[in-house]
Amino acid sequence: MQMNAAYSDIVGNLAFGQMTQMHMFRNGSGWDGTEWPSGSTGDPDITTWTYQPSTGLLTAKTDDEAKSTAYTYTAANRLATRTWARDNSTLVTTYAYDLNTGELTGIDYSGTTPDVAYAYTRAGQMYTVDDVVGTRTFAYNSALQPVTETIDGASGGLYSKTITRTYETSGVVGRPTGLSLTGYSVAYGYEPSTGRFAGVTWNTGAGEKTATYAYVADSDFVDTLTMENLVTDFVYEPNRDLKTQVRHTFGGADIAQYDYTYTALGQRKTMDLTPDLPDTLVEATTTYTPDNLNQYDAIETGGVTDNPVYDDDGNLTHQQGMVYTWNAENRLISVEPKTPAEGDKKVEFAYDYMGRRVKKFVYTFSAGSYQLSAASLFVYDGWNLIQELDGAGAVTKSYVWGLDLSQSLQEAGGVGGLLSMTDGVNTYLYCHDANGNVGRMVNAADGTVAAAYEYSPFGGLIHKSGTMAEENVFRFSTKYYDTETGLYYYGYRYYEPEMGRWVSRDPIQENGGHNLYAFVWNNSIDFIDLLGRQGRYSGPDGYLNQYSRDLSVNGGIPKGIDKPSSIFYGLSVEIPSISSSVKMSYVIAKGPTPAALFWWKLTANCSGETFCCKNQKTGNTEQWGKVSVSLDLSVGVEASMPTSGFKADGGIKISGMSTCPAEGVGAKATVVGYFIGGAGIYWSSSQLQLTFPIYPEFKEPQFDWSLSTNAGNNIELILKAGVKGSLEVYGPVGNMYKVI
Repeated sequence: MQMNAAYSDIVGNLAFGQMTQMHMFRNGSGWDGTEWPSGSTGDPDITTWTYQPSTGLLTAKTDDEAKSTAYTYTAANRLATRTWARDNSTLVTTYAYDLNTGELTGIDYSGTTPDVAYAYTRAGQMYTVDDVVGTRTFAYNSALQPVTETIDGASGGLYSKTITRTYETSGVVGRPTGLSLTGYSVAYGYEPSTGRFAGVTWNTGAGEKTATYAYVADSDFVDTLTMENLVTDFVYEPNRDLKTQVRHTFGGADIAQYDYTYTALGQRKTMDLTPDLPDTLVEATTTYTPDNLNQYDAIETGGVTDNPVYDDDGNLTHQQGMVYTWNAENRLISVEPKTPAEGDKKVEFAYDYMGRRVKKFVYTFSAGSYQLSAASLFVYDGWNLIQELDGAGAVTKSYVWGLDLSQSLQEAGGVGGLLSMTDGVNTYLYCHDANGNVGRMVNAADGTVAAAYEYSPFGGLIHKSGTMAEENVFRFSTKYYDTETGLYYYGYRYYEPEMGRWVSRDPIQENGGHNLYAFVWNNSIDFIDLLGRQGRYSGPDGYLNQYSRDLSVNGGIPKGIDKPSSIFYGLSVEIPSISSSVKMSYVIAKGPTPAALFWWKLTANCSGETFCCKNQKTGNTEQWGKVSVSLDLSVGVEASMPTSGFKADGGIKISGMSTCPAEGVGAKATVVGYFIGGAGIYWSSSQLQLTFPIYPEFKEPQFDWSLSTNAGNNIELILKAGVKGSLEVYGPVGNMYKVI
């Protein structure tokens, strides 16, 4: 595989930090040096961002081909319309909001994309959603957790279902204990002494099955996963917690074993698979030629050249004789041959309000027209697929999930977390490697290997065998593979493993990297992608490092300083009431205790009032409360510490809380947070989870830091952070609302 390289230089930021231009250079040499590259760099490819002068809101993004996506806003500075670069006169998305609460009530598409409508409870939670599936109605318990999701697709929708969720009512109140729907039930268990996830018990129509987790002593790392007679053992490096072995056995007989070695920086260096599988690849050289938009103009293999075509919004529309069609959210809705022949396939897709794929219809070209040959409808728990239905709504397959690579149920997008599939007759159990790829699928009854796979680093199929190898759809990175298109469905995008890139631009744009088509920064050995827009390190503490390539630009460990594994400081300031005192504490993570000096300064004021408010929905007059909080906080730390031996355990968090005279109204907000470690400084913005209207305004955030080594080869760190702000909270008196 050969590809030309491109290098970016961000220029032209406004006074408030908004990016106005990005220049992409494709010529010259020596880009990895400290000086400007030698030779002519040529004219750059330029991307431009335009903003409203009065508000700083983005009004347009224009690429190097002068194609623009435009945005307009309401008087309240909420997004009003979005106009794509393609079909500018018709492809417009319009957003509607509740006049009183500002909640999004509708998304209207000018084209054929199905519209979406929302309604909310008085607490601001989603009550109903109307989308292509039908009408969803949500119900909540007293703790405002969702307990039922009822889907009514009887009037032109796709299917009808009710998903029920349960939670602990004693002990750790509110912790999820399971979910169920017709023909499907799962129950979650937890260790009483530690609270760690203990396992899953499920019944999907083929009898009750159980998966249990055991952990490495004094850690949260999984040591053993046992599913019926299938046992998966994990081995870790003692110092860096990197997986060095993943071994699958059934009844004591070996199924597959993956052994890994790593560089000094923790990068995977080798992987040995036992038993090895025969390669089915034919050696060939493929040359890719990118254009000024990082799209492939030409792909040449063995003297044959294909010229892919993209629309003005960066979506692949033509490749190797196939035509790709996209909806108004840049989601793929059909793939078909440009010139169909007898037996050719056409595939159509549809998506719900979250962007999840809920429909896949396959048509076969016969006697001059397409005939429906296979229909699949999809039911989800979050982003995890739990049921496949046929066109009449009957269950054909059920899927059960456990802990993914994040060691949670879904925070890694389910990668490495799929436990089983039941097809109504048999139950199959999944075996993953350390990067969450499905390597084996075994029959739960006798341990027969029903499917075996081996992949290239970017997901190309090296080997496939077994009676279920073709029918099984979850393969590379535990993602759904469409055999008709050769694409993996990740959630927000589709991935083409032979090209090693996405077939559409990143929905989060340059926040995911300068190349909007690149797959996990071109490092799929150490990184995974969650749902098609966010990459993360697949090893321990992955979430702390997922943005390091972009956010370490403005600060990092200087050259010549060995990177510490991770250093954590925690600082909290709480104000339980108006008259209470301020308290401060700090925590140092595992490792030698450094010498540290902490200082803080806090000024806080709070006031409250009650007033009458007319409910525009019910017409009733209600008594409401208003709380106003102002905050002026600055903190600092000066520390000296060794350059190694620390293990990350969190980050700095500065919190302010108040309870004021307005009856039953309270607020708590995480104002700002910083994490120090890895390759630099990582910033986490304000986090507010609200159940009623809130109007925050935080002004003048300040942050300064320096990092160097002293004569004793210790890191000297000075960190200063501060924030000034105000917060207003409104809510009906007599109900206790809280901000978490």
